[in-house]
Amino acid sequence: MKKLHVLFLAFCVLCACETNETPKLSINQMKLLIWDLTVADNLYQQQQFKDSNVQKTDLQEKYYQKIFLTHKIIRRDFLNSYAYYKQHPNMLKILLDSVENFGNRQKNKRIEVQ
Repeated sequence: MKKLHVLFLAFCVLCACETNETPKLSINQMKLLIWDLTVADNLYQQQQFKDSNVQKTDLQEKYYQKIFLTHKIIRRDFLNSYAYYKQHPNMLKILLDSVENFGNRQKNKRIEVQ
């Protein structure tokens, strides 16, 4: 009987470890969100440089709210997806490389226009 309990416990542990969860947001969705959030942080820094009385949480929160609304994403889905990618380093690397490449393309587009 004890062996049966041990086997059952081992089975439960293995099943718990092998979840097939996937992130709610794809790498492409995350790439665009992270890029926009980065741009928002840069805008905040520019505002703070101009006016040191700007409250970070207020202004940054407004920017973030607009970004999540624009992408039709709720913050919890973003945070959960980001946590998933952080737990999967290979996928996180792909995501971060994708953000960097996207940023470089955006920068090159601005240079071409000027």
